[in-house]
Amino acid sequence: MQNIFFISPEKPVTYPVIDKHYEWYPIHNKLSFEEFSELWHKKQPYAIYSYGDMSQWNYLSHIFNVRKRWVQLQSLPKEIDVIPNVFSAMMGHRFDSDHPLISVITSTFHSKEKIMRPWNSLKSQTYTNWEWVVWDDSKDNLTYGDLLEMKKKDLRMRVYKAPEPNGSIGEMKRLAAGVSYGSFILELDHDDELHPELFQWLIDASKKYTEANFFYCSNAELFEKSLKSHSYGDFFAYGYGSNINVWSEKYNQWITQHDNGPVNAVTIRHLIGLPNHVRVWRTSFYDKIGKHNPRLTVSDDYDLLVRTYIHGKLCHIRKCGYFQYRNEDGNFTFIRNSLIQHNVKHLYEHYKSQLPMIPEGHVFQPYWKSDEGQYPITYLTYDPEPHEYSIIMLDANKEKIEHIMNLGISFHIYIVGPCPEIPVEWRKKVSWWCLGTEDNSQKIRYIKRGIATGSIILTEDELDQIKIDKPLVELKKIHSKLKLKYGTFDDEFPEQLMAIKYLTGNEKVLELGGNIGRNSLVIAYILAQKGNNSLVTLECDTGISEKLKENRKINSMQFHIENSALSQRKLIQKGWNTIISDVVLEGYKSVNTITLYELREKYKITFDTLIIDCEGAFYYILKDMPDILNNIKLIITENDYRNAEHKNYIDTILKENNFYVDYFEKGSQEALDLKFPCYINFYEVWKRD
Repeated sequence: MQNIFFISPEKPVTYPVIDKHYEWYPIHNKLSFEEFSELWHKKQPYAIYSYGDMSQWNYLSHIFNVRKRWVQLQSLPKEIDVIPNVFSAMMGHRFDSDHPLISVITSTFHSKEKIMRPWNSLKSQTYTNWEWVVWDDSKDNLTYGDLLEMKKKDLRMRVYKAPEPNGSIGEMKRLAAGVSYGSFILELDHDDELHPELFQWLIDASKKYTEANFFYCSNAELFEKSLKSHSYGDFFAYGYGSNINVWSEKYNQWITQHDNGPVNAVTIRHLIGLPNHVRVWRTSFYDKIGKHNPRLTVSDDYDLLVRTYIHGKLCHIRKCGYFQYRNEDGNFTFIRNSLIQHNVKHLYEHYKSQLPMIPEGHVFQPYWKSDEGQYPITYLTYDPEPHEYSIIMLDANKEKIEHIMNLGISFHIYIVGPCPEIPVEWRKKVSWWCLGTEDNSQKIRYIKRGIATGSIILTEDELDQIKIDKPLVELKKIHSKLKLKYGTFDDEFPEQLMAIKYLTGNEKVLELGGNIGRNSLVIAYILAQKGNNSLVTLECDTGISEKLKENRKINSMQFHIENSALSQRKLIQKGWNTIISDVVLEGYKSVNTITLYELREKYKITFDTLIIDCEGAFYYILKDMPDILNNIKLIITENDYRNAEHKNYIDTILKENNFYVDYFEKGSQEALDLKFPCYINFYEVWKRD
């Protein structure tokens, strides 16, 4: 019988009737995740239904493979049609593509306690929709027994064992991949670890580059007891490899990150030039190119990587996501090195006719020693933590680094030389390597060609020469100090920049249309630097006004929020459309209003600055209350008028009152698409001397 879990704190008088091919498996006591996982493995539920308080079962929602089978009942019906839910989970859920399953495959051989490294790093992944398929090839059952005990504690783990020891790594990986369910096949050795965000990086990279078939990341090799980094020196991967020391929060120390460099006619010759761990294939592509070769006891990875290069598109995740341990009792790879060399040589000869040829006279030397052209880059690059400026420093000290830290730009510093002692919080923004050359041009080339990922790569001298958009930098600095719920600071960006450019902090500001507070928070921050709290922001939508108040609270600000529209007339609202009406029409809701006189009496502030973003309502405000311009010296406005005559009227009145346009900017593509008549001057700043 096919089981369906029924979870509820209390046993119901009767269970709902379900199709005869299924049977309820009732659960009425609280289970830990480990207990639930063991039950999952035993009963293999096709669906999960729950009723009542499920607050202690939150872990069910953390794994998509479970969540997609789970239905929370609001009431207990007499009968439930479970079939749509069952077959949606089995045959393809509508949200599967949003939460693709990652199949992690591992072959084990007398792994002992080392198996806990990959296990713990898997359980630490921030992206939780994965499965671990382990195929044990040990000569005894000790490792297999340990694996079965581990499996009981997590429903995402499956364990298999060969009938007898095989010794072929290629076959073990092929078998493990063959029973995997995921959209990706990811290799993980039985004694290595992953960065906790690696799976999320993979998913993000795969969505950005849908054409990529294979993904790999930067990696580090560590000695298992000392955790010291291993380095291959300044010449490896036929001269295309690079090292850089990066700060690891996981180990709380500097570690050496390796990159084998681009795959080209030179590096394809041997495994030492090809992408190291992690290696991930889209399952459809993995199947298409023939999977792991089961006849190769070693060098299966080289064989598969060459076929991957011939037929696919590679994507390099430029972040240290895999930690490979050099074990004291010997890594299997190093033990069987002679056979690996033999196999690689003959595999290359086999594929040679399908691969690019090395040019005559090619000099094997580090890529950074020559200024001659390189092979064209054929792989895609994904940086999980992108930055705009890659800054190369050849003579670093703490003061220089602090100067860059205070510029407020998006950056990463690459030091060619020793890193000075710097605060821990700075270290994520700094990488360094002591390169074996005194030639500064080679040092710069080392970073530019092999390591830097910024859209702009500069030396520290070049950074001093470029013109930095100071208002933009200042705004980014303010954003870094603010919190915002229910949206991002990316919206209403031009208005925020105008506030940065024109406000000194001494103004007394009336903002018409605060929304959730993107610009309000920026304005309030600017004013607060001068000990000024003279900001009143009006937001007439009660729901949005509550969000604005919450954003004010989480930033510990004290500016005033008025849940009203500035008007002498009765208003009603539907969506963003606000109209004058004495009665509430169907589909509309009434709007709180406040007059200018009432506003001044309530807050006792003589305003000198207007910030306007109120869906064209300023036309009516100015007609009904022209004295709103009294004492005003600065107006920052979004001209979101649907009627050009309304804007013409406002311009006339402002000019009559000695205002002039000091700045204007065209609107976004959306403003153009929506045919706003003021697209060319959608944003304006008016001043009065």
